[in-house]
Amino acid sequence: MIFHTVVFRYRYILAVMTLLLAVGAYLGNSKLGFDTDYRVFFSEENEQLKSFETIQTVYGKNDNILIVIEPNSGEVFSIESLRYIEALTEKAWKIPYTRRVDSITNYNHVKTKGDDLTVRNLFVSEDFEQSQLSAIKKVALSEPLLINRIISKDSRVSAINVVVDMPGVSPYENSEVVAAVRSLVEQEKKNNPNFNIYLTGMVMYNNAFLESSIMDSQTIIPMMYGLLAVTLLVMLRSIVSTLAIVSVVYLATKSGLGLSGWLGFNLSTLSAQSSVIILTIAGAACVHLVISYLHSLKIEKDKYSAMQVSLTENLTPITLTCLTTILGFLSLNLSVVPPIRDLGNIVSIGAASAYIFTIGLLPTLCLLLTFGKQNYKGVAQSDRLFSFVKKHNAKLIIVLPMILLSCALFVTKNDLNDEFVKYFDESLEFRQATDFTTNNLTGLYSIHVSINSNSYGSIYKPEFLNKIEELSSWLRIQKEVIHVATITDTVKSINRDMHGGDVNYYTIPAESNLVSQFMLFYRNSLPAGMDMANKVNLNDTSTRVSVSLMSLSTQGLLEVEKRIESHMAELHPQLNYDVASTSLMFAHIGEINVKSMMLSLGVALISISLVIWLALKSFSMALLSLLTNMLPIAAMYGVWGIFDGQVGMSLAIVGCIAIGIVVDDTVHLLYKFNQAWKANLTSEEAVARMLSSAGKAIIVSSVVLIIGFLSLGRSTFSMNSDMGIATSVVILFALIVDLMLVPSLLLWLSERNYITYQVRAVNNE
Repeated sequence: MIFHTVVFRYRYILAVMTLLLAVGAYLGNSKLGFDTDYRVFFSEENEQLKSFETIQTVYGKNDNILIVIEPNSGEVFSIESLRYIEALTEKAWKIPYTRRVDSITNYNHVKTKGDDLTVRNLFVSEDFEQSQLSAIKKVALSEPLLINRIISKDSRVSAINVVVDMPGVSPYENSEVVAAVRSLVEQEKKNNPNFNIYLTGMVMYNNAFLESSIMDSQTIIPMMYGLLAVTLLVMLRSIVSTLAIVSVVYLATKSGLGLSGWLGFNLSTLSAQSSVIILTIAGAACVHLVISYLHSLKIEKDKYSAMQVSLTENLTPITLTCLTTILGFLSLNLSVVPPIRDLGNIVSIGAASAYIFTIGLLPTLCLLLTFGKQNYKGVAQSDRLFSFVKKHNAKLIIVLPMILLSCALFVTKNDLNDEFVKYFDESLEFRQATDFTTNNLTGLYSIHVSINSNSYGSIYKPEFLNKIEELSSWLRIQKEVIHVATITDTVKSINRDMHGGDVNYYTIPAESNLVSQFMLFYRNSLPAGMDMANKVNLNDTSTRVSVSLMSLSTQGLLEVEKRIESHMAELHPQLNYDVASTSLMFAHIGEINVKSMMLSLGVALISISLVIWLALKSFSMALLSLLTNMLPIAAMYGVWGIFDGQVGMSLAIVGCIAIGIVVDDTVHLLYKFNQAWKANLTSEEAVARMLSSAGKAIIVSSVVLIIGFLSLGRSTFSMNSDMGIATSVVILFALIVDLMLVPSLLLWLSERNYITYQVRAVNNE
């Protein structure tokens, strides 16, 4: 029995089965977790992640909250400001999982008297006298460990750096820390409005992923359902059809996500947008069946006959387009970024779910909701379109490819550029705080260099320390560097202070025994929680140089890394070292992902073309679909190069996403043309029938897709917004190609017998 006959005959059974599936799948939504850690973007095999975790294992985690304080008076070095920072520093120790708190007031200031060395806080309100203020300011503004890290050069802004060590037992630990620090800050703002407080750091960065997703889910998804309903109502002029499609779309979307939950998937800020994509794909899939039903209903006058005609005409191409969409998104599994793989897999499950509900529930809903006569118009527009294509056939074949290829020439204007801080929209609190901090104090971008002293035996050997000092001095003169934290600054400061503050002794001592003695006294004098474990390993055999950078692009960060490696190879070839940081991890993953997505696009193109070839039994049609759908993608990247020019992880995956979607309309056209050829119609009659039966549906489905992906453009997460805007541009270009170039090419090819033999030969067999 033919498939469409089975679907129609057993429609009520299929409807009940799909509803049962919806109920079971819906329960899986509660199993969908959400990953807020930025590490979710990196697989366990990622080399940069391994290096970064090795450094964190040796020196402790760098997860931090940076509490940035701006006195309204414009001066940190006042009694009011210092007391405020001191009190806030003490309260910061009560934030959950806090391991270390650094501020200007608890800075470990060394004082000496004879051979005695003491370490105490730079500012202690109980012992403070007004005469000490200028001395405190002088010490702070001359201390490399503080400038551009804890205190700004103009003394207008200061910061409290809270380092936390979350055990990783609960997924809510990061949210717990954020809630605690925000509660603390809100209380401080109420008690003393004379200070502005900004929160940034890696803990807040992780939390921004969650907040961005929550904001998007509260705005984009409801807006998309509203836009979908309005669009369908305006274009279909049928309340029944709109209600049926929106119902199917909702069930398909929730079921797709629920099935993903049952399969153990977790969402991230990127993969969370799969719901909008599934919603959009499901809406577009329903359109072809419904429009054909409405058109047939006008002719057949009987809703059951009309549905049979619609299923006969559309079930095969709907099946093919579901398969091509799934193949396009499954190709994302070749990405090196786990959330991109998750996005591809979740949307693939959602596309399969949309297919099941489209054929299993939509026909029954349409029949149950159809009452009376239906007013539907669409043939006249397709007739006008065919007349235009026929009249300008030759021109369209030349002009349209030339325009799209001209756009594609600007692809070279694109540069690989991901700034992970700028993933988030300026409307988010984290982005505002980070921008303020970068402009006024320090940067969130960093590079850590861990250097081993194996060839010297200990990091306290002057020969080794001098090499660290040379590297640190070189780093400080690099134009991208804001601050360098290094053990040699501590050693030089102690040497100076042990010689009565004489600046001539702000150097590394020549004797290793003296260095070891100084550091032993210093470390024994440090208060609890303020040890040197963040700079020196337990065996004193390696040390870390931490570099804070201004906001840089992917290429900028990679350039700094190459410069460091070249410098070490040239001047310190005997030293073993590792270079790693969160910033570098994102820079490398962006570059690697572009290459992996090129492979993914190639796999998607080959697999989709193979499916079309086997389904239509026509190599020329498969080649036609391949070429006509590559043009819109290439043109989009060219247009992006003209207006933006910055390509990150999200833009790299657009090709794979788009090819699986835009090829759907081409499949509908080629299938309808193929059927007309098999009926021995002339080329003009075949193209006319193709546009008449599929043209309106292609326009409506494309508009639904464009609106859906454009809604992602409102996301507060740039990877989602860029992906949405770019994909909608591809779909717009593809719509023009499908309605004008594909019919023109079919007319031209069929007139020259490039298609006739292959298609009709199959028919004659």
